[in-house]
Amino acid sequence: MHGWVSQTLGREAGRRILLPALAALALASPAGSADLDIIETVQMDFGAVLDQNGSLTLGINDNLVADPAGIHAGGVLSSGRFLITGDPFAAFGLDIVGSELDGLGIADFNTSAGQPPVLNAVLNGLGQLTVRFGAVLTVQAARAEPGLDHFLAYTISVNYN
Repeated sequence: MHGWVSQTLGREAGRRILLPALAALALASPAGSADLDIIETVQMDFGAVLDQNGSLTLGINDNLVADPAGIHAGGVLSSGRFLITGDPFAAFGLDIVGSELDGLGIADFNTSAGQPPVLNAVLNGLGQLTVRFGAVLTVQAARAEPGLDHFLAYTISVNYN
């Protein structure tokens, strides 16, 4: 899964940070097993962010966990959510890796299944698990370009154990 960042025009304006998935990810499974599939159900949204140096941490419960430089300028916060499906009661590993581009970075993910890399998550009896996730967004104002729709990606990996 990958995401993108949308922001408002102007160096003084706040940025609206959204990280929606662009594609679902299906990974091959061991012989005789169902594939593990990931579908994003809620887009991660950091709300409006000022064009100033700093970082903010979005928690897994639609909450702002930390904003030491005061760069959050309002807006609705939404933790990301995705649905993982596969074999009932199957154990799997999960990892999320962020990126940095043009003065914006996303890293240090946390999930409702634990701190990545998660080694032993388990699907329920229906072969499903909904996972909520948050992350740290970092802004380096001198490098950040004003404008709309700056791309910022993250990758979610799942594998049967």
